Amino acid sequence: MQFPPELVIEIEARLDDAKRLYPGALSKDRKALLVDGGIGYGCYVAPDGDIFMETYDAGSDEPSTFDRSRRAQIAVLVLGSRTIPKLSELLPTRPADALPCAKCTGTGWLNPDWLQRFGGRGIFCDECSGLGWVASS
Repeated sequence: MQFPPELVIEIEARLDDAKRLYPGALSKDRKALLVDGGIGYGCYVAPDGDIFMETYDAGSDEPSTFDRSRRAQIAVLVLGSRTIPKLSELLPTRPADALPCAKCTGTGWLNPDWLQRFGGRGIFCDECSGLGWVASS
C-alpha cells in the first residue's frame, strides 16, 4: 500500500524513536512499527507501505504467522488508527449498498458487557475486520 508522504514521515519518526527507546515496538526485522498488539497478535506498519499482522500462540514454541492479506491489512488499519489516527484515512470507503455486519451489529466490536464495565471497547470483530460493515455481494 502506498502511504501519503506525511504519514510516511510520521511512521519514520516513530520508527526511529522506537529503535532508540522502545525496541520492543519493532518487528523482528526492525523495519516495521508496532501500532497495536496484545496477547497473541501484533499489528505492524512500515514506511514503505508494508502492513501486516503477526499472530502467535503465547503458550507454544510454534513460529509466528504473518498475514498480509487485504483483510489483515484492514484490521491493522482499524486497530492501528488508535495509535496513529491518520491510518484511518486509508480504510476503504463504505459502499452505498454495504450491509451492517450482523456479528457486531455494525460497531466493529463484539461488546460483552463485562469488558465495557472495565473501560474496554470489547473484542475486535473478525467478521468485518472492525469496519462495522460488509460488502453486499
